[in-house]
Amino acid sequence: MDELTSANVKATFYVDVGKLTNTYSINAIRRAFKLGHTIGLMKTWSNNAIQYLDSNNLNLFYQSATRVLANVTGVYPMLAFLSSSDYNATDLDAIKNANMIPVGYSLDTLDWNLTLANSSYTDQRAFVVNNVAQVLNQDFQLNVQDVSSYITIQQDGLEWSANAIQGIVSAIRSSNFSVIGMGECIGVNQTYIPVGNVL
Repeated sequence: MDELTSANVKATFYVDVGKLTNTYSINAIRRAFKLGHTIGLMKTWSNNAIQYLDSNNLNLFYQSATRVLANVTGVYPMLAFLSSSDYNATDLDAIKNANMIPVGYSLDTLDWNLTLANSSYTDQRAFVVNNVAQVLNQDFQLNVQDVSSYITIQQDGLEWSANAIQGIVSAIRSSNFSVIGMGECIGVNQTYIPVGNVL
């Protein structure tokens, strides 16, 4: 969050509510919210118990998870992050029933890649930043010119991820993109529902 503040960037933090089990995690989400970052809900792909819920239990999961985040932030989140395998009728219906909007990403920084786990922070930073720069300066620019478009960037937030934020933001801005919040990106004016208005 310090790096994001320094870069004057508002991010979206997608939260796995199953990991909000200690004061540190809860305070981190509260701090992000107070700093103006968007807080969304993540249905983590690694939780097999959630992956195979039927429609009724999936509805209960999303409604319960939004309540957990509301207890932390004081508002219900409207954005739900899904992996590609979760874009199915059952999940999408459950998200709609929980008054949420499904979102995904189009560019992964690959900061989760553990092949550099024993490398220096400088090497890890370069690896992550180069993944973004390659797409922005080569693949994307060569195939899409003179077109207004959006790129949503996925970063998992591992130990060295913060070290790469300044470089990622610089790569984005030097490629003539602006860094905007997810709400503006998908065309919604608000990404929260005040507690007491729903459910």
